Amino acid sequence: MFDLERMFLTVDGILLYTGEYEPDLQEQSRRVLELSIPCGLVSNRAEKGIHPGNRGAFESHHRAGVPRASNSKLSNKNMSKRARPNKAQQPTKTYLFRLYPTSKQVRRLEEWLGLCCEVYNAALDERKSAYRMAGVSLSFENQCAELPGCKEVRPELVSVPSQVLQDVVKRVDLAFDAFFRRIEEGEKPGYPRFKPRFRYHSLTFKQYGNSFHVLPDTKKKRGTLVLAKLGHVKMVMHQAIKGTPKTAIVKRTPTGKWFVAINVELADQEVQEKRLSPSEEAVGIDVGLHTFAYLSTGQAIANPRFFRAEEAALARAQRKLAQAPKKEQATREETQGGGTHS
Repeated sequence: MFDLERMFLTVDGILLYTGEYEPDLQEQSRRVLELSIPCGLVSNRAEKGIHPGNRGAFESHHRAGVPRASNSKLSNKNMSKRARPNKAQQPTKTYLFRLYPTSKQVRRLEEWLGLCCEVYNAALDERKSAYRMAGVSLSFENQCAELPGCKEVRPELVSVPSQVLQDVVKRVDLAFDAFFRRIEEGEKPGYPRFKPRFRYHSLTFKQYGNSFHVLPDTKKKRGTLVLAKLGHVKMVMHQAIKGTPKTAIVKRTPTGKWFVAINVELADQEVQEKRLSPSEEAVGIDVGLHTFAYLSTGQAIANPRFFRAEEAALARAQRKLAQAPKKEQATREETQGGGTHS
């Protein structure tokens, strides 16, 4: 039985609840948190939700960010290892294509990444605050139910597809699942951390035909990726997609390039066709320099010699680069020309 402590719950300076903190009040505190702290976007930090006079005693019962045993059903659901039925998973394959969004689309994608990063940090902060202030572990379903309220408080979130925001909350849920799994397996826990903007670089579109669609082009190696609330994005489709698309993850590389990873589900028949038939024959391979490989059957595999094949094209590219004006020289000439003209 916990020592009775006075608990003051405030949001944006407004006193919402005051009472004696004990396990019987956990459900009431949870409801107050769900109604008053939508997605953590309008709440104060966790430290502001604890009365200064009770902070030391409160933290003695609730270690900051470290879960303890709880009697609530919601806490037990997240604290214990979730039992998931073993379903027969279909074989999958991922296709990676280069995207060429317009400057307007790039600005929109960058805006979405920033907003998703804020939602991720807010969802993480809300979980920490809810457990620290009420001893409750929030679930993925609880936080997803708060997203409509978040959009009312932050209208700019309306521009982000709903399924993308749900995936952000799911990432927080998976981070905590991995945290508890590592604790149970005796590994280094690694508590989930907040993400800076430059570390959040992907958006997940979860439903083919609703949040994203792929349109092949008549031209060779051309295609179009249709994203919800963004439109048509040019795509280099160097191979045809075989299978049923399931998810699409739009990624931004550190160099500013954009790619999409489309995960497809393959049918059993397609997998069986690609598999080689079993064979009891054995063959020996001798790798050499003049010839790439010799087989024990007497067959020789010629050396592809990629450098020799592209040597002439590489020499032309080097000459073109050497003859091109330097950037500093071009800038100096433009400056001198502008001064003479004036």
